[in-house]
Amino acid sequence: ITASLAFNFNYARHFKTTVSLFYSGNSGSKYTYLVNGDLNSDGRFGNDLLYVPKDQSEIKFIDFLNSDNTVRFTAAQQATAFDNFINNDRYLKNRRGMYTERNQNHTPWESVLDGRFAQDFYIMTGSTRHTLEFTFDVFNLTNLINKKWGRQYSVGNQAYNILTVLNRTTGPVASQGKGYNFTIGQDPWNINFGSRFQGQIGLRYSF
Repeated sequence: ITASLAFNFNYARHFKTTVSLFYSGNSGSKYTYLVNGDLNSDGRFGNDLLYVPKDQSEIKFIDFLNSDNTVRFTAAQQATAFDNFINNDRYLKNRRGMYTERNQNHTPWESVLDGRFAQDFYIMTGSTRHTLEFTFDVFNLTNLINKKWGRQYSVGNQAYNILTVLNRTTGPVASQGKGYNFTIGQDPWNINFGSRFQGQIGLRYSF
């Protein structure tokens, strides 16, 4: 969705002021939920589609360890967090008991408003009009108004590995065997640099 609105004011015979607003809205970028591992034993890692469990009994988590083998998240904490993640994702909660599809989920809706202020000074010499124009553009004016607005999102390679497959056969938790890890608090997308407001000043002479 795109829309624009502009107001022009001519006054004092030699001046014109223009204020413009430009709006852009879209449903976000499509991406795929994958699993970091080789689930189908084809020798390729990180390209297998996620199976969305019907409930917590259909998936096994093992403790999420720090680099020093201390527990960051227990298996139970991950199971609860992943179940909540599914319930809060409009696409995943409707895929329970099925595999995800490629490029069928998308990032949040994006709304961006840009603004421009232009001040013209012009004179006539014979039949030629000489114009000196000063412009000030604000890209992502929405973010300038509120730091939580105007956010734009991206997912690297249009795919996100939401779970990691592990097989614990050594160390202090070797008895846990094979299972999944889920990073609690994660988001599939990153916020782009374009989410920040930016300003630009310009000067133009035309005749």
